[in-house]
Amino acid sequence: MSNNILKTTFAVIFSIISVTQNCDDSDATIQFDYRSYPKQPFDFEHLELEVTLERDLGLVRGVASYEVSPKLDDLTELILQTEDSAIDAVTINDGEVEFEVLGDSLVINLPQPFAKKAPFDLAITWQSNSKNGLYLDHKNTFWSSKNPLAHQLWMPVFDHPTNEFTVDAHFVIPNGTEVMFNGELLGSEAQGEDKKRISYRSQTPVPATGLGFAMGDFIISEVASGLTTIRLFANEREYPEEKRIELIREASELKKDIERELSMEYPWEGLNIIILSDNFWEERTHGTGTIYLYERLGDLSTQLKRGIYAQWFGEYHREQQFFDWTHAGDEFMRKALHYLLGNTPETIENPDSLYTIQFWNSWQEDFDDNEEVFLGIVLESLPHLVREKSGIVDFEEYMDYWYSQTGVPFSSWSTSQGSQKEDNELEDSDLYQVDVLYDELSSQLDLVFELKEGSGEELHTLFFNEIGFADTIAHEATFTGALDTVSMALSNSVEFISFTSSENIDKVTFDEFPLFFLLNQLRSQNLNDRVFAAELISSHSENPDLQLALNDVMAFESDPEVKAALLSTMADITYGASGTQQQFLDELNNTDISIQTTAIEALLNYPEDEMVSSALRNKVLRAEDPELFTKAFEVYKQLADSGDIVTIAQRLQRVDTTGAKVLEAIEASADIDTLGTYVTLAESYLSDTYPYPIRKHALELLIELDEDEQSWVERIEELSNDRDPRIRIISLDAMKWLSMPAESFDLLTALFSEERDIRVLLKIDDLLDEASR
Repeated sequence: MSNNILKTTFAVIFSIISVTQNCDDSDATIQFDYRSYPKQPFDFEHLELEVTLERDLGLVRGVASYEVSPKLDDLTELILQTEDSAIDAVTINDGEVEFEVLGDSLVINLPQPFAKKAPFDLAITWQSNSKNGLYLDHKNTFWSSKNPLAHQLWMPVFDHPTNEFTVDAHFVIPNGTEVMFNGELLGSEAQGEDKKRISYRSQTPVPATGLGFAMGDFIISEVASGLTTIRLFANEREYPEEKRIELIREASELKKDIERELSMEYPWEGLNIIILSDNFWEERTHGTGTIYLYERLGDLSTQLKRGIYAQWFGEYHREQQFFDWTHAGDEFMRKALHYLLGNTPETIENPDSLYTIQFWNSWQEDFDDNEEVFLGIVLESLPHLVREKSGIVDFEEYMDYWYSQTGVPFSSWSTSQGSQKEDNELEDSDLYQVDVLYDELSSQLDLVFELKEGSGEELHTLFFNEIGFADTIAHEATFTGALDTVSMALSNSVEFISFTSSENIDKVTFDEFPLFFLLNQLRSQNLNDRVFAAELISSHSENPDLQLALNDVMAFESDPEVKAALLSTMADITYGASGTQQQFLDELNNTDISIQTTAIEALLNYPEDEMVSSALRNKVLRAEDPELFTKAFEVYKQLADSGDIVTIAQRLQRVDTTGAKVLEAIEASADIDTLGTYVTLAESYLSDTYPYPIRKHALELLIELDEDEQSWVERIEELSNDRDPRIRIISLDAMKWLSMPAESFDLLTALFSEERDIRVLLKIDDLLDEASR
């Protein structure tokens, strides 16, 4: 689709941006970032919020009252940003005034021109249940988006980092719930029988872009840290008191360490931290005096550190644009602070490929690749830089300071140490296969090394011990090249040879190994020796005397890893022989998962045995461990007919409350369902009462299983209203089932008009381009 067509089609319905085809993600996302030096001839000095949160409806409603001061004389209108909201009334100094919503702008007619610096009170009554700005997850947690330009989606505001004001906020919420917001928590008061009013205050001006609430079934833990109260909002069942106290104390100690290193107190009133299950693709994980920790992003401690660093570099110092595609400057400064505190690199899990987390992880990995002199300058400069300014600080201002100290541009400090490290990591990558040959008559040991991977140019040494009746003798074998043999004589009293303590054991794999040694090694007191022998003895499964010997060993073996390996070898020996299945059926009741898994694999050798099929069916239905379930279903699928497999998937739905097993069963046997049963099953897991990984899996399965065009038209329209943008973007993959270009174009045009997430919009734009060809 040409740029002109896009502008013509969407100029009215989407005035913020014009997304061009062929633009990369960084260019497009800039269009969804804050504008540099926006026109706003008013100061907003204080915000009073009176808000009711109705999470069952995903609704925010209330009154936002601003104390406003004109910067110029004779102004006749005031413009705020608002989208996805219903504006019910606007008053100035308690008198109603006319207003109009145009695109993303709330245009308010002033009753008369106000003189410069003549303050007035502006109150806006509004409500919003924006799918784009408000989230509601499967745990009934309701919270607001902090992404760039997202605040205007759930409240009327001048949505820009330059806009800062003091705040008094009051939230009416149901009893039994809590709400987190910016500033100091003042307390609560009853509101009727089933509700309460929670109040927050910040007498320190906070940026509008740092505001955000989160409401849910939380318990609050708190600790005093100097003049600041740190509060943690978490689910009591999932985070018992010990865990909560540990995390909040870590926050307190880290805050004090930063204050000491920067010679500057924490800049905000209150530090409020919340633990949420999922991030809903949110790029921003912190607000002003608030930190959002997400279970989906892994280790909470690392997220906490990054969030606390951001209170200085990200909130107190903040750029006009949230995304810094050139330098990832905020993350660079946070990483510098991380280093200043003496920490080692720490990365954050990033399953949704968030840009900000990519930036953090990249600097974690590459920061110390910069020259040592430069790192010293950066770290020494942090206390000076953070105290010198506040508010909007561009990363180039830091670079200018470093240049003034060194005379060297920022870009010139980068070195090639990273690539050198990668080259070093590739060294010594040889891998050899070793055949161990032993002549009992001459007591000669031959180790034959055959190169399987690598160049073979390096010289390697393998250490091992000769274990005898009375003593232990140390040996070493040095080898190189494509093929090498090392020979030596052992004592007549040798029982076995042990490689388990060798430092270079990762350089070799073992193939041929004397049974005499392995049987003796299985009786070793050393667990590592027994594990080693148990894993290798399967190469002798054709030996007719081995079954009896293994039964003797297994009768006394207590270690699960050894026993599982021996059980696997026993399966190779018996290989479905009549009467041998009972040993494996018995092990299905073992408490160890690895032994049960091995027993399940062994039962595949008994395809005609109804007792085996029944036992596996029960294991599929009752297995709690994911690995055990996967193996049980995999084997059962190979033994049962298609009707039984579909039936067991239906039965799983009744016993599996998470949906994970049902969806795994559908995916593993998708080709056998000819009646559409799996489509019905998968669709039941699209509900937002399930966590995102389940919903994602269900939707991806549906896209592959259901080819019905009309079903997808209805489903895509429904999912376009989902609060999770990840679900909205995945649903677009089903556009492949719509056969009529005109119908596709109309549907996509409608979706485009309602969408606000740039990542989803880019995909819609690509599909529109295809549909218009």
